[in-house]
Amino acid sequence: MRLNLKFICLGLMLFAAIQLNAQISQYALPTPHKVCNPLIQRVSIPPMGYEKVGTTTLRSLNEQHCLPDLDVISICTDKRGVVWFGFRSGEIACYDGNDIVTFDQVNFFKAHPILNIICDSQGNLWFGTWGNGLIKYDGYCFYQYSTNNGWISDNISCIFEDSANRIWVGTSDNGIVCIEKDTYSRITKNDGINGNSVWTISEDYESIIWLGDENGLCRLKFFEKNLTILENYPISIPVRSIIHNNQVTLLGTEKGLLIVENNAIVQQDFAIQGPVYSMIKSFYDERNILIASRDNGLFIYSNDSLHSVGRKLEFNSTDLICIEEGHDHSLWIGTLNNGVLKYSTQQFQNYDS
Repeated sequence: MRLNLKFICLGLMLFAAIQLNAQISQYALPTPHKVCNPLIQRVSIPPMGYEKVGTTTLRSLNEQHCLPDLDVISICTDKRGVVWFGFRSGEIACYDGNDIVTFDQVNFFKAHPILNIICDSQGNLWFGTWGNGLIKYDGYCFYQYSTNNGWISDNISCIFEDSANRIWVGTSDNGIVCIEKDTYSRITKNDGINGNSVWTISEDYESIIWLGDENGLCRLKFFEKNLTILENYPISIPVRSIIHNNQVTLLGTEKGLLIVENNAIVQQDFAIQGPVYSMIKSFYDERNILIASRDNGLFIYSNDSLHSVGRKLEFNSTDLICIEEGHDHSLWIGTLNNGVLKYSTQQFQNYDS
């Protein structure tokens, strides 16, 4: 499927850099609420069977007695290869290759959706909840940062680690936070970014930080220790995911896919019309971008073309919320109402024309 591109904004990358409106202050991280060595439960995975589709193997994990919830809205693989799942119900679980492990006595997860999970360069896991703040797990203890102990927001919309090992945290109502060791800096709309609801954060090949928010895009960069706004891109569509591939940047929005290329944002007419919450690069070929769409299933963007994969795989659900690659280079796909899909293949050959 060849893209039909329509230019909607031209020359936006030529805007002059804007210094932040105020000196960004650093604050000490608040003392978190802590739960150590929580009880765990192990559930052995029952035989789920394999569904052969051409050259591809698809495995589904959607048994209620295995998973806390069938709405899987975040996935992350840690440094040991353990796959972690966040659920809309507020539960977390992980898969260690044999069993599904759930955690008891971590009450600050309960009833608050786990929107995002990352594993940082030190092996710590960070969980972003909707309603109960930011949670860090070091393998022994869970540390909760919420408004109850001085944190800036309980609604964490995205988490990202940059190449300098800074942890960026986006909120739905209070801008972004940049954590460095035991201190953090806060940046809001008053400082010059587009808005206070930041849904995604990424970094390109030039160490430029991209923010996607309810009003479009913003690009930031550190010059020595000074943070500078390079450009704002007003789009009027919430940007939910961002990924960089050579000279092209893909933007997943509430209404499909946009592309930043040649100093412009371009829009295209093709099959993805609904929200795009998650995109990753293929391990086997970084030129291929795997796209999980809310209403239209799984796609691959390659060589300026978009290919549908989900229909060939006969997914039971087109409501794909998140996608993650495991250490064995299989794909883990989180769905609404259909649990987790594990997709094992060495290459994607099931393209629709």
